[in-house]
Parts: sequence; C-alpha cells; structure tokens
Amino acid sequence: MASYGIHKRKMRISGNSLRWQQALWIAEARQRVWAEAQARRACEFDRRWDARKAKREAKRQAAEARAERQARIKAANGDWRQEPATDRQISYIRRLGVSLSDKQARELTKGRASRIIDAVKNSEGVGQFGLFMRDGSN
Repeated sequence: MASYGIHKRKMRISGNSLRWQQALWIAEARQRVWAEAQARRACEFDRRWDARKAKREAKRQAAEARAERQARIKAANGDWRQEPATDRQISYIRRLGVSLSDKQARELTKGRASRIIDAVKNSEGVGQFGLFMRDGSN
C-alpha cells in the first residue's frame, strides 16, 4: 500500500502516538476509497465498452442481413426472367384466354410470361403488354 506522503518528520509527530495512527488510518481509508473509485470507474468503462461493442455487432449483423436480403431479391429478379418462356407458361397463358401468336410466344420471356399470368389472374387485363384476350376484353 502506498502512503499518501505521510511522514513523521513533516507532521512533527514522534513515535507511535495516537495522532500518527489516526493519520495512517486516514491515509489508508483514502487509499481504499480511491482504489474502490478506480475499480468502479473501470467497471463502468468495461460496461460502456461492452455496450458499444454489442451495438457495433448488432449494426454489423443488421448490415449483413440487409445485404443477404438484397442478394436474395436480386437473385429472385435475376437472370431467370430473361430466359425464354417455358411451354407450360405459354399453354397456360393461352388457356387463360390470351390470344398469343407463335411469333409472340417465341419472343416471350419467363419474366414477361409471369407478369402476364399475374395480370390475367388479378383481372388487370393484358393491354399493357400489347396483347388481347380472345373474348375481346382487355
């Protein structure tokens, strides 16, 4: 334990008198209080540091999740929409009542076929795609 500069010579106390013992007790008490305060400060610093660390980790995880969602969306809207429409899509569009020529069927992509099917099923019409229904309604 370090003493707080208490020297017998400075205090002009001789021997082991009561005043000297009191001065030592006071110095030890101050040192104990100081050490406890330092320990509290260290705990508070650690607590705050851990909170900041947890917040940074949560932000990092949120950013990773956001990037993953965006990658999934990009993959969902990706290359498959540019591929030619399948025979099943074309026959289903024709069964729904859309008049589709063979040339239009060859030029149709999977993405466009999907949007046409959704439009017909939601009663939005197919005029927006430049197509016509066989019954004349668009």
